Amino acid sequence: PGKRAGNGWWLRAADGRATFFYAHLDGFADGLREGSRVKAGQIIGYVGSSGNATAVHLHFEVHPRGGDPVNPYPILKAAGGCHNGTPHTQPGGWVPPTI
Repeated sequence: PGKRAGNGWWLRAADGRATFFYAHLDGFADGLREGSRVKAGQIIGYVGSSGNATAVHLHFEVHPRGGDPVNPYPILKAAGGCHNGTPHTQPGGWVPPTI
């Protein structure tokens, strides 16, 4: 999406209620293309420092109904994505470590 974000990827929820933006990725998962359908827990890319990033990290945004970004923490926490619950098994059987 540009020099500032580096390698980035937009995802739109199937019901259209939100879009999600991932930036500064090192690269993308094999086979991922514009219009690809993905499932929760599926690898879409790899954390990196592309664009204007000064350290390896994931820049993640949630845009309700495609509008301005909001703090994603309450949404991730409600979905069990903040150190709660069992991690999703990734393609190939890899399971992220629990923290």
